[in-house]
Amino acid sequence: MSKTGFSAPRASLKYNVFFTDSALEGLGHYDPTFKKLPGQNDVVTGRKVQPSYSLYYSNPLNEKIAFTLGASYSARMIDWILFNPTWDIVRMVHTANSVNTVRNYTKRQAYSGSMDWRISPNDLLTVSLQRNVQDGYSSGSSFAYNLGAGNTGDRDFAQGAATGVSTTNRNYTVNRQERTVDVYSLNYKHNGPEWKFTGLLTYSEGTYKASPNDEFFTGVTTTNSLHGNLILRMDGLHAIHEIRNPVYTATNRAGEPVDIFQGNTLSITQATAVTNLRDNNALVVGFNAEREFNWTLPVRLKTGFLIDRTERSLTGDTITYAFNPPGGAAGRAVTNYDVLATDYAGYTLLKDIQGNPQRVVHVSTQKLYNLFRQNPTWFTSNETSRYTNWVTNNRELEETISAAYLRGDVRFIDNRLLVVGGVRFERTDDKGAGPRDDISAIYQKNPDGTLARTPAGALIPLTTDALGQARLRYTALGTTTDKSYDGLFPSVNSSFEIRKDLIVRAAYARTIGRPELAEIIPGSTVADPTAADTARTITVNNAALKPWYAHNFDLTLEAYGIKGGSSSVSFFQKDVTGFFAETSAPATRELVESYGLAWDEVYNTYTVLSKRNAGSASIRGIELAHRQSLIFLPGWGKRIQVFANLTKMEVSGPDADSFNFSPLRYNWGIGYYGRKFIFNFNGAHGDDLKQALQNVSASIPPGTYAYRLDYPRYDVSFEYNFSKRLGVYANVRNLTGSGTRYYAYNSSTPDYATPDQFQYAGALITLGIKGEW
Repeated sequence: MSKTGFSAPRASLKYNVFFTDSALEGLGHYDPTFKKLPGQNDVVTGRKVQPSYSLYYSNPLNEKIAFTLGASYSARMIDWILFNPTWDIVRMVHTANSVNTVRNYTKRQAYSGSMDWRISPNDLLTVSLQRNVQDGYSSGSSFAYNLGAGNTGDRDFAQGAATGVSTTNRNYTVNRQERTVDVYSLNYKHNGPEWKFTGLLTYSEGTYKASPNDEFFTGVTTTNSLHGNLILRMDGLHAIHEIRNPVYTATNRAGEPVDIFQGNTLSITQATAVTNLRDNNALVVGFNAEREFNWTLPVRLKTGFLIDRTERSLTGDTITYAFNPPGGAAGRAVTNYDVLATDYAGYTLLKDIQGNPQRVVHVSTQKLYNLFRQNPTWFTSNETSRYTNWVTNNRELEETISAAYLRGDVRFIDNRLLVVGGVRFERTDDKGAGPRDDISAIYQKNPDGTLARTPAGALIPLTTDALGQARLRYTALGTTTDKSYDGLFPSVNSSFEIRKDLIVRAAYARTIGRPELAEIIPGSTVADPTAADTARTITVNNAALKPWYAHNFDLTLEAYGIKGGSSSVSFFQKDVTGFFAETSAPATRELVESYGLAWDEVYNTYTVLSKRNAGSASIRGIELAHRQSLIFLPGWGKRIQVFANLTKMEVSGPDADSFNFSPLRYNWGIGYYGRKFIFNFNGAHGDDLKQALQNVSASIPPGTYAYRLDYPRYDVSFEYNFSKRLGVYANVRNLTGSGTRYYAYNSSTPDYATPDQFQYAGALITLGIKGEW
């Protein structure tokens, strides 16, 4: 799209009409259909092939005034599968798995308009408006099994004990998300012979709402009458690596076969309706000025400032309903009601390793909500839980980032050496409020402030009413913070032209990495003092958490135009200090009060869990890149280009084990760039991304880390232009449907026992036409 209405010499209209689709197992298994596919409920029942469009019109009315208008609509419906296999990597036995089938349906609309006023040949004023609206539904249906105590197995099978302690469960999550963002901007640009100025004023309002919208429950929990008399066996555990399930065999203790996929053995125990609201307002003001001075050496100076203020509020409401129809436990059985998603069971994403469909019958959260509307007295809400969740989800934060900079560009040695240096001052001011959790507030106290106790040593509650205790204990926005931090961030970049086709670059910069807003909004959760010693914890959002800082060094050699190719080699080092670390420490008065909590002697037996700035590490690496035009080939072969780049890293330092990084990443591709036809094929590969150290347990040995792998990924695209007015194109992202895989292992864990979670979203397909009039 054009930057301003003056970018094109005359009025023009650009159009793009396209369709989106997905293929869960990659393009090789693509089976396009325009049929409406059943979902777990009506809101995610629809066609996978979705139409979309975008239009952009620009018109320079005259030398002074120009305007632009834009509109777009896009939609996508995607099926996901998430596998969560669990292994006991001490005994090397598979113990459990859950398979979650998810349907995502998202619609996005965007509208924009701008007007440009050329005040003078050197001055341009632009006013623009943008509105973005997104409406999305997500519905997940989970089928889980646990083999139970005494299970056995090896790398490819798992067997539950003959005592019949295996279990299966089905749970459901659904939500609707509505997002709206409005942006109002005023930009000024002066491009004079000596001075150049730019000014920016932007205000935006954003809202986010996730709620059932009186259509469905956002969560449903069930029980299964098979429990206590079920023996499960799984064969072909390697199937999970192939978007497949193992072959299930189920019997009861009498040896009789059991259908674990049917819905008739389910009972409904609980339903939830969760609503989350977020408001986000932002104001950005900025100004930049630059001028070139013809001193002994040519010097260009730039300066400016930016103020970015954000106000964010979060609220939520979680209603938990116990299902208590007439008839007690027998009345909760699904066979008493029309609440099963029978059509959805006929459309299955699940297959076993032999290719047989596994048609799991699920509860429809929409049908169950209809039952609630017809019989509201059967659903009993937990007001204590609702109040607690409301307080916990009620948070506010105001953050203001103020920055100013001074930069100078200087050229030496007949303009062959360019040095760009400067310094940026940045200050951050945070004010926030979050929930206050004071467990001692529900108990009687002695005149000296200590907790009163019975002769037997038990604490004495002020009230035995659960809701009354929750109102005493939890206070909305009862914890506040007001903090600021600032710093100077110098940087220097230099480039030296050894010859026209050979350049060496060197750079240094001090950078900053701020914590997520959710990590610094104040709030705390305190365990009950009557809990076991190991469970007495105070979990605190550390509002005093500061950013991490890094010193970055880069050295690069670049070669251009050598027989149609260009290459570069870069060496880099990043020294990071103060990155975030999980902490655990015994509660003391000083520590508890440092988080803004009132001290009470009951906390003497507690442990405080939080985050702090603790880590330091150094990252060193090398990057290699090459792009080659095959100009030595005859005819159309001259238009072919190939490229490859590789990044190799290592981490050292006192906290290297806490740093998330992937040792090796590389990309490659081939493309054809003709006058009318363009084709690209790209591949991405890499090592496991090392993540957190896992807690030692009976099934997790010491030295076990979590890892993530997003590779390999392949993308392909082509475009053919019949004329400026008409072109066709197609692209496929993640061509083979490769999933994101999470692992947990140590140096002695065999490959088959490493899976922890697999996420498959498949290949994303776009086919369209475009042009300009």
